[in-house]
Amino acid sequence: MSRWRDVTDRLKDGHHARSSKWRGVRDNFLQGRVCAICERRNYLVAHHIVPFSIAPEFELEPDNLMALCEGGKYGIKSCHQLFGHLGNWRRFNPHVRATVLYWNALLKDKL
Repeated sequence: MSRWRDVTDRLKDGHHARSSKWRGVRDNFLQGRVCAICERRNYLVAHHIVPFSIAPEFELEPDNLMALCEGGKYGIKSCHQLFGHLGNWRRFNPHVRATVLYWNALLKDKL
């Protein structure tokens, strides 16, 4: 079986297809940004604060996006996975904004 199922299978399972505008919104959002946790400029992703799978209507809303990296500084393997998904891709962090504020303060004080 293919790793990625086609769109019709995803729709049958209750998943939603991405908007055709997603790539443009994502690319515009990431322009000039740094990781919200470690301030890295490389390997950024646009993380949905409220996951697309839960609220597809917020997919294109910039207020629902946060720049996180896929490989960070300070020995952090992936700010996206660790902080955005609490270390597990099947989960999400409903308090990710507060988490960012906490870690920004902690990293600035300690380093």
